Amino acid sequence: MRVMQRYTLVNMATGRRTGSWLINGAILGGSLTVAMLLAEIVLRVIGFSDPVFWTYDDVTGSKLYAGAQGWYRAEGEAFITINNEGLRDREHSKAKPPNTVRIAVLGDSMVEALQMPLENTFWAVFERLLKNCRTFGGGDVEVINFGAAGYGTAQELLTFRRRAASYSPDITILAFYAGNDVRNNSKELELSKLRPFFSIQNGDLILDDSFLGNPEYQSFKSQFDVRKRFFGLRTYQLMRKLKSVSEQWRAAGQRGTAQNANIEPGLDDHVFLAPTIQAWKDAWQITERLILALRDEVVARGGRFLVVSIPIGIQVHPIPEVRNRFMRELRIDDLWYPETRLRELGHREKLDVMTLSPTLQSHAESNQQYLHGFKNTRLGTGHLNYNGHKLLGEAIANHLCRSQ
Repeated sequence: MRVMQRYTLVNMATGRRTGSWLINGAILGGSLTVAMLLAEIVLRVIGFSDPVFWTYDDVTGSKLYAGAQGWYRAEGEAFITINNEGLRDREHSKAKPPNTVRIAVLGDSMVEALQMPLENTFWAVFERLLKNCRTFGGGDVEVINFGAAGYGTAQELLTFRRRAASYSPDITILAFYAGNDVRNNSKELELSKLRPFFSIQNGDLILDDSFLGNPEYQSFKSQFDVRKRFFGLRTYQLMRKLKSVSEQWRAAGQRGTAQNANIEPGLDDHVFLAPTIQAWKDAWQITERLILALRDEVVARGGRFLVVSIPIGIQVHPIPEVRNRFMRELRIDDLWYPETRLRELGHREKLDVMTLSPTLQSHAESNQQYLHGFKNTRLGTGHLNYNGHKLLGEAIANHLCRSQ
């Protein structure tokens, strides 16, 4: 009898503890749910939005997520729609319409231009202007944007092969952004390894797509369909944003502060200097070979190829003392090493190259006009703003119209 009583008492105590845990667990779960709901409401009320616009890709490592849409407010403000082909653009047919000059634009986030409404991007600006260009024979002009954030020249070459070429462009423009494109092309210098790289072996460009076997890439790919259920939640978007900002600043710290006067995360000041270490010599050599490889593939398909150098914020800063201080810290006499190198490549290889930074710097200084940055960020840094896109679009239109 005593044994049964003890057994009963133990069961009752265990039951009470179990019930207590269940109650506490339910209270905790309910509290977390209420907190998440409140956080979601607050984030929506204050207008926070940071949608997921990118997904994995077995060719380029990443690409824009077809069908994604939402407000982008991290820098500037625009409602973004990614079309059914995964382009930050309106819909385009694969077949080129008759009596149409079709232009493909390759590049990184400067071309993707999430900071701007579609109609204000530089490629939309020159599309409109070229419609009035007599040298185009009175036909229509259609520009297609293949820009995607984080791309280097290697990914842009692969994008042309896999995607842009199928649209049969008459002109292909490579928007080269020296701020990070050169580093992006080097497996040794680039911190983000989940991308393809090229190396030069026995004089040939050799593709390295070993990122496909990277556990981090495989994990991201396998979990994407599960995660996309949460893409519409502002709390999920906030957590992703905080993680991204943390990674950017950590990457900037890993690159070190020696010869790194530029405080913009994601950029590298070494591009303003003639390379002295082998890694940067190799990075520039690979970059130039990639540009030439892209030129050759465009020309082989009967197209025209143009390289446009996109200015870095410090190069066209309207305040001379800001530029001068930057140059003193780097111990350089000017900011034009990337443009000089591109012009020399163009001269050697008979490439059509536009280096606009010196002209845009004069305009910015004369008019005290910032070409980069927004009210919700910092003027003079970051991506091209309305002024920058307008001037760049007009310059490209004038170049193409004169030389067509």
